[in-house]
Amino acid sequence: MTEDFLQILELKSFFNIWYWLFLAFIWSRATYFTLGVPLHDARLGHEREGVYMHDFEELMRINTGHTVEAFDQYGVAVMAVIAFLLASAATLGFGFRMEIMQAIFLLMAPLTGATLFSVRFAYRIQAEKITGQSLYTAYVVHRRIKQIFGMLSMIVTSVWAGIRIFYFS
Repeated sequence: MTEDFLQILELKSFFNIWYWLFLAFIWSRATYFTLGVPLHDARLGHEREGVYMHDFEELMRINTGHTVEAFDQYGVAVMAVIAFLLASAATLGFGFRMEIMQAIFLLMAPLTGATLFSVRFAYRIQAEKITGQSLYTAYVVHRRIKQIFGMLSMIVTSVWAGIRIFYFS
């Protein structure tokens, strides 16, 4: 009984069910809350219009404003730190073959790309002043692309885990 419990809590990342659950959870949350606006609010605005569309537009306006302002103030510093951390994880993971660092890199690198894609989307919304159904359409397209990021991330991570398990273990 104790041995089974310890196997569940094993820290070898690609063998651990918690890593895969966390990977799926992170990508589902990243795509459900696009720029901090839940998909539910976007759909209500699209289907019912009126007050619901106004609420969706306001949420997008507020969140894109916060995103653009934060990136204008702290973007360079934050990106420098993230680049250092990703490079460190890649070096430790793939250069020194530390499995946990490989897992962290394979989780964080695509999330960083998706986050930069969202920041670019926030700048676009502000620059073009997109509203109404055009905003909903842009939101849905952006969300689909983030889902593709997530899907490719999970496929690459799964393939690397398979290679790691069969060839390096």
